[in-house]
Amino acid sequence: MKPKTGQTMGRGKSGVPRAVKKHKLSIEYISDDSGDVLRYYSKGHHDFDAFKQAVARDQGCKPDEICEPQHDWWRWNLYECGVSAKESGYCGWQTQGTPGKRGSFPVTVSEGLT
Repeated sequence: MKPKTGQTMGRGKSGVPRAVKKHKLSIEYISDDSGDVLRYYSKGHHDFDAFKQAVARDQGCKPDEICEPQHDWWRWNLYECGVSAKESGYCGWQTQGTPGKRGSFPVTVSEGLT
């Protein structure tokens, strides 16, 4: 199986290569309890310059103020949180993922601003 342009390959349980979903560049961030940003990320393996430009637009800074991004694989460990039924939702943290394993996804990530 050949990947389409912009796709990467993963392997399922059977070891057979399969195309990995292509994600749009959409900047998200992870912050600590005080609200300080720890990391910027976007699902998918994106061009580093495009990623830095998008973070710069989002944060109102220059692209050279953003730590060098890298490609990685993550998965989320989620748990239900909330004080009452009305406030219920999901909380979680990211962990190292493995290409082709259930729940893993490609990610472009930067450790914040320099």
